[in-house]
Amino acid sequence: RFSSCGTGVSGCDYAVTFDAGALQRPLCEPSAAHLERVTIDLCWSRYNDTADDYDRVMAPHFFDPVAAHLVSLLPLHRGQRLLDVACGTGAVADAALQQLDELCVVGMDLSLPMMLHAKHRGIRRLVAANVLDLPFAARFDHVTASFVLNHMDDCASAVDKMTRALHSNGTIGLTSWAIGPSENVVGMAWSEVAANYVSSEQLRAAKHRALPNEDYLHSLDELSAILRRGGLRICRSEQVDFTTNMTTADYSISLSSSLSGRFVQSSVSPAKWREFRSIAITDLTRRFGDKVQIGTAANFAIASR
Repeated sequence: RFSSCGTGVSGCDYAVTFDAGALQRPLCEPSAAHLERVTIDLCWSRYNDTADDYDRVMAPHFFDPVAAHLVSLLPLHRGQRLLDVACGTGAVADAALQQLDELCVVGMDLSLPMMLHAKHRGIRRLVAANVLDLPFAARFDHVTASFVLNHMDDCASAVDKMTRALHSNGTIGLTSWAIGPSENVVGMAWSEVAANYVSSEQLRAAKHRALPNEDYLHSLDELSAILRRGGLRICRSEQVDFTTNMTTADYSISLSSSLSGRFVQSSVSPAKWREFRSIAITDLTRRFGDKVQIGTAANFAIASR
């Protein structure tokens, strides 16, 4: 059950309440005019069914460290308002409150199960909305969108909407993968197993449909250029390397929870999906041992209005 979204005097009267039935009902859809433009709404690409694995495995190993670094680049001050677009399980929102708890942090996403995990992290202000149709009357001092624009066909429109939500001197913080969690030899081995269930061509085509700007935003210059073309001034841009150590089983689970994994799941029967997950873990463990070290690199771009 969602509470109504209000602005209040402080601009911080945004909240979401959950009940068990809300998580069983279909996700609230954006307006029809946006369906073709918000590619995350492809049924198989939704995060609802993988929220638990995402929060347990993917967030701590891949997204929380990036979120902490993104927040460290923002000029946060007591009493400011921060909007995290496509907040997922609350990585950026939590990092912001960890850095400065006297903030009004609002998380926004389309997935109720993902936001439920954000709520369990202590994020109190959560709104179901999409970036192309922001419901806020109040303006924010900071807007963040971590690994969001790769899902969008029209990055310029998304940046324009986020810019309109800012105070005149507000900042936008974006991230994108330069080297993603699957772009390594272990990830390639997982893809080889997946190719026995879905052709590589089908997998590439599906990934491009759901992440149309993934390859484009591997470039830090292109991520920054999107902000410049939106009339914003780049304050800082950098590429940072990250390394995580995890069990091979958890790494395989993270890939099965990724967009590629969700496409495989949508393409096979439940029995075949269980078989695939089991074989992937067994094969990767045989080839790489019980534990793996995974390296990634993320692009960061901070701009002011």
